[in-house]
Formats: sequence, C-alpha cells, structure tokens
Amino acid sequence: MMNNIAISYLSHNVAQHIDMIEALRRGNAEVLGVTGTACLLRNRGNYALQLACDTAADGVKLLQNAPAFGLVVAHGDAAVCAVKTLRPDYDCRRPCHQGYYPSKERHAVPPTCTIAPYPIDRLDDVLAHYDNVRDPRYIIDRIEKGDLFAGYHEGQLCGFIGFHSDGSMGMLEVFLAFRRLHIGFALEQNLINVALDRGWTPYCHIYADNLPSIRLQEKLGLIVTPDCPVAWMHAPRE
Repeated sequence: MMNNIAISYLSHNVAQHIDMIEALRRGNAEVLGVTGTACLLRNRGNYALQLACDTAADGVKLLQNAPAFGLVVAHGDAAVCAVKTLRPDYDCRRPCHQGYYPSKERHAVPPTCTIAPYPIDRLDDVLAHYDNVRDPRYIIDRIEKGDLFAGYHEGQLCGFIGFHSDGSMGMLEVFLAFRRLHIGFALEQNLINVALDRGWTPYCHIYADNLPSIRLQEKLGLIVTPDCPVAWMHAPRE
C-alpha cells in the first residue's frame, strides 16, 4: 500500500522522480515516509535516502522522523532546501540531470563491437579507466551480479558499461584507442535492451555540465530533464 501511494505521488513528475519510481518497482527501496506532498525512500542498493517534496517544510517533516542518515539524493530545490535546513553543513556534489527511456522498443544494436558480461579477470582495466568509483569491492559486486558488460573490438577489450547499485545506467567508458567508433553508443543501446528484458525502465544520471553525454542520451531516445533536479548531498569529507 505504501509503495502504491509513493508511486502515485512520484508519478506526477516521472522525469524528475524516475530513479525513485524504479527503485520501488524493482523492490530496491523501502518507503520511510509519504504524504500527498512528499516522499522519502531508503535505497537498498546504496543505502542513500531519496527525497522528493513540494516544499522544503514538507521534506523537513519526513527527514525529521527518519533514522540517522548519510547520503541524501535530493530531487529539486525544495528537497535541497529541506536537507540544508537540517544539515547546514551538507555539500552538494555536481548536480545531475536525469534521463529515462520511455519506450518499450528494443534497439537494433549495430555490430560496432561484441558485447558480453564483463570478465572478473579484467578488473584492473575498470579500476584504471573509471574514476568515479575507486573501491574494487563495488566493481566486483557489479560483475558478480551480472550488471557490468564489456565491449570488444576486433577481439580487444575496448570499453564497458553497467548498472550502478542504485539501479541507474552508468559506468560508461570507451578506451582512448577505440573512440570515435560509436562504441559507446552501441554499449548503451545494448544496456537499454538488457534493462527492458528485465522489465525495467532504463534511466541514468548525467552531470549537468556533460553536454556530450546529454546529447548521447537524447540521440538514444531518452527524455532528459530540462533542469538539474537531482543533487547528491553528504557531509563534508575530511
């Protein structure tokens, strides 16, 4: 029942809340609180709180009743204000757009590269090329869960892509020697198909200043939010 109420509220703005909606649909989140004007989830994939609210006061009410928290993914200015009200020291990582694929139509992936589950014995290649995550345990978890995929061009490993633990598409990297061959396009086309095969709505987070990635998502048929509604907020790092 709580899930249905939460999805009903979040569905008033699917583009802004697709990560929260999908977390609930995939059984990857629990509802910590929901009203007609706000929703607070805990994502089981990365243990972050996810907050959406109509006003900062609505968000504060839910956060005040939440257990101790670290990372908060705030959706929109009101949610950011709510977090800052209770945690003035919280910083915001680079703001993100969200993009989601609204169709059920699979992509016809061109033979630009061969795509297969990522091999665990090439873990070092991920760590050498992917800067956003430095913990090898996280990458190993993605590989073991079948959520990371490798691209091969003429038999050589040329890049990778996968699903993050929160359910979003990401980790897209094409090695320098293989760029401008449309390999990144093919890798994401394939990942969209994998998500559809699993019954998911494919979605991703895109840094607001990453214009090439925004153009790539739009070319792939994703709807990208016109503003920057998602802020990853956390305590200052020492």
